[in-house]
Parts: sequence; structure tokens; C-alpha cells
Amino acid sequence: PGAVLVLVAPDGAARGGVLSDRDGRFLHPAPPGTWRVRAERVGSRTAYAPAVTLGAADTASVALVLAPAPRGAQALGVVRAEQPARC
Repeated sequence: PGAVLVLVAPDGAARGGVLSDRDGRFLHPAPPGTWRVRAERVGSRTAYAPAVTLGAADTASVALVLAPAPRGAQALGVVRAEQPARC
């Protein structure tokens, strides 16, 4: 639960992101093509599902297990968005 799931194209380009629900389930609309699912969660190692190829009306299920990250291996950064200047 609480993982961010992103579709990854063969060229490495990422598309969107959704959060898994409390049971770890997610639904991520995908256009036709070949995709991998990348899962990330604070305190866990990043996991990738094997690639699946989808047609226009296809659906697919993937199962991922997020292993704990080594202690002290993960750092969080905070980015502050600047507000555009107003005249």
C-alpha cells in the first residue's frame, strides 16, 4: 500500500503515476504498446514488473513485491516550487 506505480516505455520514458490502494492494488490506464511497471515506496527498493505488450482493448495484471531498502540507503529531498512573479 502507498506505492507509486509508473508505466515505463522501452526507451525508458515514464508515463504518469498512480498510488496503490491499501491492499496494494492499482489501476493505470495505458495506451497500446509495450510497458513495464515501476513501483516505488519510501523505505523500499524500487521494483520492476516484466514488460507486457498491450493492444487497444487489452488489460494486464502484474504482481510486484517491494523489498525493504537497506537502512540509511534512502534520502528524501524537498523541492520548493517557486511562485511566478506577479506584476
